[in-house]
Amino acid sequence: MSNTIKPRILITGASGQVGGKTIDFLLSNTDIEIVAAVRTAEKAAPFTKKGITTVIFDYDDESADMAAFKNIDCVFMVTAYTVDMLRQSKALLDNAKKAGVKHIVHLGACGPDDTTIVHWARHQFVERYS
Repeated sequence: MSNTIKPRILITGASGQVGGKTIDFLLSNTDIEIVAAVRTAEKAAPFTKKGITTVIFDYDDESADMAAFKNIDCVFMVTAYTVDMLRQSKALLDNAKKAGVKHIVHLGACGPDDTTIVHWARHQFVERYS
């Protein structure tokens, strides 16, 4: 039996469509520990029933980031499509770095570098910042 510790992967947007499907997909991987990021204790309940660790995380409350990132190795970053996305993403990336998170996967949107489509451009800014 191995003494290695499983990498802990924080999934943001865990109660949403993409985050939820990502967790469902990863559940069969016994080489990792999934941590579901949720905004409220009520949203944590379904994950807790499945034996999935949860943390309280809200893109609009940066004060909780450090607690949410404790002992996290990787983050799957799913962002909402709001005007605050850039500020929220920057705060998450800055705080994850301070907390020692080693790897971040950002669910982005592809587009040409000279795009004028705001949605694509916002994602490009986030990816280049990280």
